[in-house]
Amino acid sequence: MHNGSGVVGHDGQRYNRAGVGQPLVGIPAYLASKALPTSNPRVAESLTAATMALITALLAVVIYRLGLAVGASPPSAVAAALAGVFGTFILVYSKDYFGELLTALLVAIAIERLARIGHPSRLPALWCSQA
Repeated sequence: MHNGSGVVGHDGQRYNRAGVGQPLVGIPAYLASKALPTSNPRVAESLTAATMALITALLAVVIYRLGLAVGASPPSAVAAALAGVFGTFILVYSKDYFGELLTALLVAIAIERLARIGHPSRLPALWCSQA
């Protein structure tokens, strides 16, 4: 790590400011790139960065499912997913290897799961699980 970057820990060592989530998500793509018959080091970087496109697509799917979970019609849920991707900074962040999209995806999954658990048609099952 460069001398001016990161955070100084209690032991005097420098540590990355970001969490470990984004690098962990990129590990499978990195390992897959190493299995390819090429000596170009940019292949591993490009394939790992392509995980951002996957995260963006998954975020759109989760927004769609969240729309359905709260009672929207399928066309309205599609409109919400499209508005989420094209009407926010999601596309801007999807071209760089930033952790914001992964955080947004995980938060959206949590909200979608909570919406499905709290749906009136599922409340009896929720009550039974609490007993």
